[in-house]
This record gives sequence, structure tokens and C-alpha cells, in this order.
Amino acid sequence: MSNRWKFQLKIGFYWGTFMTLFMLLFYSKEVAVLDQIKSSQFYLKSIGHFLIGIFIMGYIWWKEKNIASKKD
Repeated sequence: MSNRWKFQLKIGFYWGTFMTLFMLLFYSKEVAVLDQIKSSQFYLKSIGHFLIGIFIMGYIWWKEKNIASKKD
């Protein structure tokens, strides 16, 4: 596996985890955490966060990392 994909998977994991936890805490005033975890919509949103983290955020941060390293 290339360094780019390792980086993107790592960033995607962190992004997905952070956004899922943030989503749980943000909506905990309206809906109980257990009710959120029981719903299938929660899992679809979580998968979406991980995919966005891997393919979009990971790619953007990889490009920024390469641009910054070329300037040095």
C-alpha cells in the first residue's frame, strides 16, 4: 500500500471518529445517545463521515502536505 493511501486511511479514520462522536454529542440534547446508536440512519451517517474523511479530507490534506514539503 502506498504512503498516500496509508495517510488517507489514517486521516479518514480520525475524521470519521471525530465527526461521529461530535454528531452523537451535538444531537444528544434532542435524542438520547442510545436511541441514536440504535437507528440505521446513525450508521449511514457514520459511514458517510468515514468515506468523506478518507477520499476527500485525506486527499486534500495529502496534497497540502506535498505542497508544503516541496516548498522546504
